[in-house]
Amino acid sequence: MKIRNHRILIPIGCAVLILAAFLMYQHWNVLRYEVRLANIRLFQSGEVAGGTIVQLPATYHRQEHSLSCEIAALKMALSVFDINPSESELVGKLKFDPTPRTTSVWGDPFTGFVGIIDGKMGVDGYGVYADPILEVAKQYTNAQVIRATPVELAKQIDLGNPVVIWGYSGRGRTIKWSTPAGRQITAINGEHARTLIGYWGAPSAPIGFIILDPIYGTLKWKTADLMKNMQPFDYMAVVVSKP
Repeated sequence: MKIRNHRILIPIGCAVLILAAFLMYQHWNVLRYEVRLANIRLFQSGEVAGGTIVQLPATYHRQEHSLSCEIAALKMALSVFDINPSESELVGKLKFDPTPRTTSVWGDPFTGFVGIIDGKMGVDGYGVYADPILEVAKQYTNAQVIRATPVELAKQIDLGNPVVIWGYSGRGRTIKWSTPAGRQITAINGEHARTLIGYWGAPSAPIGFIILDPIYGTLKWKTADLMKNMQPFDYMAVVVSKP
């Protein structure tokens, strides 16, 4: 029988499209689950590329301010020891350098947070380096500043100690200024702190490291890539250890 009323076909077509979309959605969920499962098996099974993997049980935290990566990284490091202050509590304990920026003068990230924590990187906000973060960390647990090497980082992970590390995000363009005290600061536009929580390979020659990035989540970097990213900051890091 020939159907002359095309209005009957419209709901049938919609139903078909809805069914197709539903099936695609289910397929995508299954695929996403399988990818997650494969990732877990690869990076938590205990063996990667012939070497042992060690990973600490940190809780991920996304930074709450545009430039609070260092504090967010410290918060994730503290979570390894089930120490869970809020980000705002940690920020409240951090020293700030209130020096306003001019064409050639700004604050000192070695002594306090430079700029506005909700500011724009390299414009009205920058960040803070290891010593002020160490001071905050030591109000909760033991901590120390180190100059990181791959072997030292692997050693700290084996000891159960997460490490706050400094590197950069983006192109890593150099910017310079002087502090009011005359200290010359060579900084990186895109300075970014992360939390190192694991590695794979031999402790004496780690192949790569597992990192929690307070913006991008879990990252897995080859050793050479990690060290290249840390190099502009002279490999500074804060080891957070047991209370």
